[in-house]
This record gives sequence, C-alpha cells and structure tokens, in this order.
Amino acid sequence: MTVNENHDPGEAEERVISAFKHDIDSKGESRMSPGLIRERLDEIGDESSKQNVNYALGQLTAAGWVDKLADGLYEFIEDPRDDSGDE
Repeated sequence: MTVNENHDPGEAEERVISAFKHDIDSKGESRMSPGLIRERLDEIGDESSKQNVNYALGQLTAAGWVDKLADGLYEFIEDPRDDSGDE
C-alpha cells in the first residue's frame, strides 16, 4: 500500500497519530485497537470519542498511514511528515 504523502490529517487524526507514536516511543508497539487508542489519549490528557477515533482510523487507513490488520486491530505504518529516516 502506498502512503499518501499529501494527506493533511485533521484534528481527530492527529490525536490518533499521537496515541500511536506514544505507544511506539514508550512500549515499542505499533499495533492498537480503537479502545486502546482512546485509553492512551485519556492517559496523555487528550481524550477523544469513539466516533472520532473510528473516523480518524478510517481516514488514516485510506491514506495508507495506518493498516487495518483485522477487525479492531490497526498498525501504524508511517507519518510521511517525519523526515527522520525511520520507518
């Protein structure tokens, strides 16, 4: 799947990206469920509704930034705005 480098994430998508990046940095894990994403957002003080998380995951999946592995399981692929040379 190709990552859409021109995708401009909205506010809800940015929150979901921050939850993924938090778990990657703190736990080394890039796979999350929508429920776990909401839990992480609560932990970092940026709570979000179930509807917003699901919408954001759909948008990020369509853009190729996130991959839907199975029902209720998503994996962060890439944020092309990060020019660190990492994944």
